[in-house]
Parts: sequence; C-alpha cells; structure tokens
Amino acid sequence: MNKRILAFILSVLLWLAIAPTATADGILVKCKDSPAYMERVASYPDNYYFNEPDRAYSEYLSCGDDGLPHLVISLKNAVDIAIAFSIFFYIIGHKLRKSEKSQSNLRIV
Repeated sequence: MNKRILAFILSVLLWLAIAPTATADGILVKCKDSPAYMERVASYPDNYYFNEPDRAYSEYLSCGDDGLPHLVISLKNAVDIAIAFSIFFYIIGHKLRKSEKSQSNLRIV
C-alpha cells in the first residue's frame, strides 16, 4: 500500500516537473497598449472611482482581446492565494462542524 502511494506521488511530481510552462506572450498585452481596453475606458464616467483603478490597471496589468484586465499568476502570488484559500476553508470547515454538532444535539433531545 505504501509503495503504491509513493509511486503515485513520485509520478505526479515527475509529471509536474516535466510539463512545460504556459506563456501568454502572444495573447496578453499591457492594458495601456490594448485598443479594446482604451475604448472601454473612454465609455466610463469621469470620476475618481473609475479613473484611479483604470490608471493602475493600464500600467501594471495585462489585457486580453476583450479589453478586460487579466491576472497572471506567478509563484510570487501563489503564497497569497494559498493563504486566502486556507483561511476560507478553515472558516467554512469550522462553521460546518458547528452546524453538524447543533443538528446532532437536536436529534438526541
């Protein structure tokens, strides 16, 4: 049993190490260079809540053909995402366990 688990883990690790990384070089461009994004920004109302985020998006994010900003996930962001998922699953698990205990107490009484 342990040999099967070890073989499975080893094969998954090898598969992940050998798989080529995906790049979005030809698909995504900087938002400030995307005509679809600039057209989208031109239709927004002229106020702080639209202009300030759009200024940041155009400098730092990449946009697709549709003109919408896309986040490119890298290892720098992986820890942040893992922390957010961990907190989410911890809270949901705690609430689920609490609701199951309250339901089991109702059945006994």
